[in-house]
Amino acid sequence: MRVKLTILATIVTVIGAFSTLVPKATTSQSTNNRYQPSIETINRIPVQRLHASFVAPSDIDGLIQESDLIVIGKIDQSLEEAEPLISRDADGEILSAVSLVNMAVKKVFKGDSNLKNQTIKIGQSVVIVSDQTGKPYIRAVESVQPFQKGRYLLFLKKGNGVDAYFVTGLFYGRHNPLVSLSEYSE
Repeated sequence: MRVKLTILATIVTVIGAFSTLVPKATTSQSTNNRYQPSIETINRIPVQRLHASFVAPSDIDGLIQESDLIVIGKIDQSLEEAEPLISRDADGEILSAVSLVNMAVKKVFKGDSNLKNQTIKIGQSVVIVSDQTGKPYIRAVESVQPFQKGRYLLFLKKGNGVDAYFVTGLFYGRHNPLVSLSEYSE
């Protein structure tokens, strides 16, 4: 119980120093009435948003409990550099699509402490794919934004069938730090 309280206090302190800001998508206006009047883009690439049902923890205790790994680290890849994992059916329709980015782990709060100073793969429900004509677009679940290069506090779950971790609760377990990682290193 004492260890749980210590972890919880440390994480709450760290979260207090973090921002939940993520890069905002921009919109562009189309003058052609055949298309939607407003098309969301990220890095000038059109975005297709998918709706999904998912279960997310309702509080910090649930977030900690549901997570296999809680870390602070640095993402060193943009969406354009991410590794796409796309599965398609026989007709070419997308069945699932995610992308993986690398994270250098600086601090482990929960999970395998041997991951400190290691690089792990982080999955995101945002990926660049191509339509039938070969034109790229971004496929994203709900309001998930792609990871940007920088530092994050992440609550993670091990992926099913993928050697990667995914953010607990789709985006609830993702926080961008405003402070230096050196304050949280051992």
